[in-house]
Amino acid sequence: MVVQNVLISLDPTHRLWIGEEDVYMPRVGINTVMRAKPVAKVPQSNSKTYHVGNYILCFGGVQQYALVKEADVFPVTSGVPLSANLSVFNGIIGLTAWVRCSIASIGAKSG
Repeated sequence: MVVQNVLISLDPTHRLWIGEEDVYMPRVGINTVMRAKPVAKVPQSNSKTYHVGNYILCFGGVQQYALVKEADVFPVTSGVPLSANLSVFNGIIGLTAWVRCSIASIGAKSG
């Protein structure tokens, strides 16, 4: 299905993916789309689940439009700002922030 990306999370891991060092995923090459999990809008659809105008999360990359598999699409959390789906309701970035604020700060010295 075709989606129109409306919010894209620019994450610290993007820097790793363009670097020279081997990391946990293949590097993103020059002139290729940077991986990202944006909030996107469905501009047209043949899906029984996602309809025109729906907002979704997907692996659409850093680009205006993306062609994604319906199996790789997830509903946004309703009742919150769309941007919250890229932060506190995002299983990756939200969890990283929670760990830093909740666990990593235990026993940390101030000053």
